[in-house]
Parts: sequence; structure tokens; C-alpha cells
Amino acid sequence: MAAREQLAHRRRRLLAIADVRDGMPVEIAADVADVRPRTLYNWLKRGAAGGLDAALERPRWLYLTEPQVMELAEWIATAPPDGPRWRANRVQNEGLRRFGAEISIHVASRLLRRHGPWRRPRLLAKKRFTLAPKYG
Repeated sequence: MAAREQLAHRRRRLLAIADVRDGMPVEIAADVADVRPRTLYNWLKRGAAGGLDAALERPRWLYLTEPQVMELAEWIATAPPDGPRWRANRVQNEGLRRFGAEISIHVASRLLRRHGPWRRPRLLAKKRFTLAPKYG
């Protein structure tokens, strides 16, 4: 079944779960799958609760859907441009409040940079210093 699986994350999870089912200790199966044992325990727990497909899928609360991202982008765009710049934790909290989704600080800061109304500072090209050639 793992050989036919197209997605790499599902294939890796399927092989790790099969190793545990065949009697391999969780710590060794996690090492073979290159994940932490805690992660493999989470996969097994999710699989026991919701079946094999639930264990193989990535959890939905880790990322936002496209309409949710667009709604957050519209919310960010309505910020006053002359007011203080918002911080990424404000976007994180809003995503959690609206959608129940926990987004990383990196994703929140990217959303702010891309959709925020604040002026972006121009980055000047770095000056290149050349050294005079040595003679003799």
C-alpha cells in the first residue's frame, strides 16, 4: 500500500505505522521514519480514533484554507495606514479567534508584509567594494 501512495508524507506515515504494527518498537520506527517518537504516538492515537485515513492526513488545524487566508488578508488591508504597524501576534490571535486555526508567527508576519497598508522601506542595493589589484 505504501508503494502505491503518491504523497510522500502519507507514504512515510504509512511505513512507520506498518513497522509498529509488525512489532517494531515505536522509538526505532520513529527513528527510521526520521520523526520524533512523540509524533509517531500522535499518528497512532489519531489513527485509533479516526481510522487509517485520519492518521495519514495532516491535521486541518495546522493551516488555513484559501478563503480563510483571503479573509485575513482583507482584514489586514483595512488597517489604518497612518496608525502604528500591527504585529504578527495580532494576526495570530485573529486567526485563532475567527477560524480556530493556530498559525505560526512566520505565516502571520508574511501575511502582514504582503497585505498590510504600511509603507515598505526601499532596500537599496548593496555597494560593492573592489580591491585594487596587487602588483609585485
